[in-house]
Amino acid sequence: MRFLGFFPGSVFVFRLQDHPDQRFRFDFRDLPHVLAIAIRMGSVGIVAALQDGGAQAAGFSSYMERYRPYALHPVQFLELVAMVFYKATLLNRTPKYLITESTTAIQIIQMPMQGLSLKPIFDEWDQAAYAQHLAAHLNLPLDQVYKPPDAVITWLNGPDGQPRRLLLREHTWP
Repeated sequence: MRFLGFFPGSVFVFRLQDHPDQRFRFDFRDLPHVLAIAIRMGSVGIVAALQDGGAQAAGFSSYMERYRPYALHPVQFLELVAMVFYKATLLNRTPKYLITESTTAIQIIQMPMQGLSLKPIFDEWDQAAYAQHLAAHLNLPLDQVYKPPDAVITWLNGPDGQPRRLLLREHTWP
């Protein structure tokens, strides 16, 4: 199979801090109704929105890139998981494909996600709904992560908006 000029999903890979206790080095999460998955294996974290036609990768990669230089704390990775999973619920398109077959390969071309619509590809982000995803992933009560009308706690960024260095040896988890 050859995907011509696109990949049918959005995949983000992160470097993580390896937990000193082997019992806490693995985590798997999924959100089946939107085909989103995340896995943490030691020092590698992968979060993906499958079958979104690469929509999150196209619009969210620049934000995710700012965390690539850092080995993230597991709680920071869970925050990214919550973001990708929530964003996957906001996709309001179904990717469409043209498929051609030859003796050497099956080639797949994705039709433009925008189509003929002027409507954005994703519905509007709602901080309260995102906070519910974050609270669920962190196993915390909603009122510990969300203060209405739109304040959601973050471990990813400091008060200056720059990526926060959160060291596992100083901030134990779980």
